[in-house]
Amino acid sequence: MANTAKDGGRHSADRFWFGPIAGLVALILLGSAYFLLSRPHASPKPPSVLVPLTVSGITSLTFQSQGKSLTLYQTKGSGGTSWHIGSPSGAAADSALTGSFVGSLITLTPDRTLTTTPTAAELKAYGLTPPTASVAVRGADGQVTVQLNVGVASPIGSYYVQVAGKPAVYLVSGMVPAEISANPNAWLPVPSSSGSGTTASAVAPTSGASGTAGTTSGASSTAASSASASSSSASGG
Repeated sequence: MANTAKDGGRHSADRFWFGPIAGLVALILLGSAYFLLSRPHASPKPPSVLVPLTVSGITSLTFQSQGKSLTLYQTKGSGGTSWHIGSPSGAAADSALTGSFVGSLITLTPDRTLTTTPTAAELKAYGLTPPTASVAVRGADGQVTVQLNVGVASPIGSYYVQVAGKPAVYLVSGMVPAEISANPNAWLPVPSSSGSGTTASAVAPTSGASGTAGTTSGASSTAASSASASSSSASGG
């Protein structure tokens, strides 16, 4: 009988300690799970460059902006490479401007990866559906190798950028929508004082027509002035 009482006391003591220990273990497990789930996850490392091509590996750039589209073509000749507006044989683009843009494009590195799983609402807020502007880069095979979609500016001044066909959204400070212009006049060489009218008419017929009209008007004015001067001379004589 005494042994039975002793065993009962030991079991009661075991039960007394088991409850608090089990509760403590449960709290530790719950706390660990909360910490792991609630802590911010590190964003994946962004790619080193968004357009993995060389200058010579690009055959054309197609810009989409403000509902318009424009393609610049790179052609190779005996004098080297050059860029043309609208078609491979179109008007020559400003070599310094296109060279600077392409150089920036192929070295464009994201500041960081914002998200790899954006929601539809987020993409709309970032100005990526539809994109504010985009540039499609074609390689030697004539196929689009990569297309960059550029959205609106973020609160810190960089821009939201997404590679078409991939979900990740990046923050990029080296590319702004204003640089992606579908206006052909934006890619013309800086006009000289002697040849601005001719250059404009070669790319934009509407602008060129206005320029031609201006030239004709100027010529008529000159002719009228000459006639007036002759008439005055005759009267004076």
